[in-house]
Amino acid sequence: MPINFGIARAEHGDVQTSDWTHIAGDTPPVATVSVKAAGPLSIPALSVVQYDGTTIALATNTDTPYGITTAPVELAAGESTTLAVYIQGHFFMDALNFDASFVTDDDKLAAFNGAPTPTVIVLSKKPPQATI
Repeated sequence: MPINFGIARAEHGDVQTSDWTHIAGDTPPVATVSVKAAGPLSIPALSVVQYDGTTIALATNTDTPYGITTAPVELAAGESTTLAVYIQGHFFMDALNFDASFVTDDDKLAAFNGAPTPTVIVLSKKPPQATI
């Protein structure tokens, strides 16, 4: 599975954001891989997902997440596609979509601890904005 370094673009043209406010830093650098997905499936962009080599799904707090979707995916039964998934990068936790089983900030910040190689995802809380 080739790893793509740099900012990901969804293969069907649906770029999830134009301001990249979900990227917290450049260490580790952003990298994506292409994974196959089959319907029925509905996952928003920037969702923490699990992937077992054949099935992609929203990760729960008892799963080991694989990556973060770069674009939304909506597939009916019998449909399939290939989508880009972030497997490396430094992201703002608050910009991501987590399953409801990730209850606390600590759960979310620790989501990728122990993730399988080559996943290297670091999560941070967004610093508060200064008021003037």
